[in-house]
Amino acid sequence: MTHRRAGKTVACIEELHRAATACPSLRPRFAYLAPFLRQSKAVAWDYLRAAIARGRAVGASAHEGELRVDYPNGGQVRLYGADNPDAMRGIYLDGIVLDEYADMDPRVWSEIIRPALADRRGWAVFIGTLGFFSACMFLFLRLLPAVSISELKTLLPEAEVTVEHEAEVHH
Repeated sequence: MTHRRAGKTVACIEELHRAATACPSLRPRFAYLAPFLRQSKAVAWDYLRAAIARGRAVGASAHEGELRVDYPNGGQVRLYGADNPDAMRGIYLDGIVLDEYADMDPRVWSEIIRPALADRRGWAVFIGTLGFFSACMFLFLRLLPAVSISELKTLLPEAEVTVEHEAEVHH
């Protein structure tokens, strides 16, 4: 979380470009997601086209109509908007950057992005500004129940002592 104009998007687009060219998986797929497709294009498309300038000599190409960059190794980076989440259903992803996640419907993550990443054990980077912090907190709190009790005891060994002590007090 940093202030506006700190370079988050540029850094993440560069990482998507690097990952798409270096990923050892077959036909690697990476994405940048903003709250609106028009926002994705306005914010990130020029940075992505600039990132592939060095790769054009070896076959990297940009497809403006699809907001997609193809690499010689079969990799792709594509821009999406959370305003049309159905456009992402059924895809797989090796990595994604979610920009201004606080402005997206949380179901985009749980119903579309997370399953797309699970197929390939992909990664996600959430970037944004201060409003983003509260969205991350809600996401964390929503996922917290998924942590099993045994994992908590491993992470917090003193929790086991506290539970045992409470059991002795009630008997």
